[in-house]
Amino acid sequence: MRDSFQFCIVIVCLITTGCATGRFVQPPRDTITFDYVPTTEAAPGSADVTFAIVGAEFIAPTTYQQGLLQQQGILPSAPPPPLFQQLISNMTKDFEEALTARGYTIEGVYHTFDEMNYPNKEGSDLILTAKVKFTGDTNVRYNEEKWKFCLGCSFSNLGLLTLLYPATDMFGNYESAAPYVFSGGALTLAGIILWMRKGFVPTGRMQFVCEVALEIYEGLTGEIMWSKRIPIPPVVVIPKAIQKGNPGPSITWQQLMAIDNNFYSDLGLLFESQYGKILKQIYIYLDPREMAIVKNQAMELRKRKVY
Repeated sequence: MRDSFQFCIVIVCLITTGCATGRFVQPPRDTITFDYVPTTEAAPGSADVTFAIVGAEFIAPTTYQQGLLQQQGILPSAPPPPLFQQLISNMTKDFEEALTARGYTIEGVYHTFDEMNYPNKEGSDLILTAKVKFTGDTNVRYNEEKWKFCLGCSFSNLGLLTLLYPATDMFGNYESAAPYVFSGGALTLAGIILWMRKGFVPTGRMQFVCEVALEIYEGLTGEIMWSKRIPIPPVVVIPKAIQKGNPGPSITWQQLMAIDNNFYSDLGLLFESQYGKILKQIYIYLDPREMAIVKNQAMELRKRKVY
């Protein structure tokens, strides 16, 4: 009897340890790559336009900031998560490749407009930049769930076979249990019930709407000369990872990217699949014939306003 009782204690410890360490283990994050290679290249300098490039900007207003935007016409930006820092960094580098492949001359690449001094602006015909505008509609909540386990023990010397199962009622709630324990062909009613926290389980989804606004400026006056919008089809991402602690009644997509590896990978892969299409469209928009017209308009503006 003592041996059987000790064996039951061992089973309890193994189950408890296994549940405690295995519930919150997440898969590794996928490696996300943003890269674009133009399929055709013009002769260097064949397009008689000199561009300066200003780094792409990531704009993701909060709900409160969106309200201000509607009232004041202001679009504030939030610091992007590392994934989107990588997105705008690679996009800026690929602007340079796309312009070079079109035959344009590059005057320089700058992180912001403020980095450009007067000679930089005067030495460029046009300034190219982009804004990645990103909004997320969240409807995600975390609910605490538990498993109820039944453990039966035989106190005979005939052997032990115990069946463990999540205990649910007829509606699927974790409320009731009916332990089944077999011991050497003899049914025993001895047993214990274990309550174990399953964790905080996410429900709901997040929908994202995004567009890339491509903009060209005349450098000395700072006036916008040309713009194009590249919309990205809305995407829906569902969080999956069970959390040990309660993330709270409301959670942002930035927080989800930090705590849910599947969520991070799913969102990243969706944008990875769109990245090549975005840059290909930008390449098409930067047609040398159209940019020659924009350059002439910019030079006329510069003559009128710069003394």
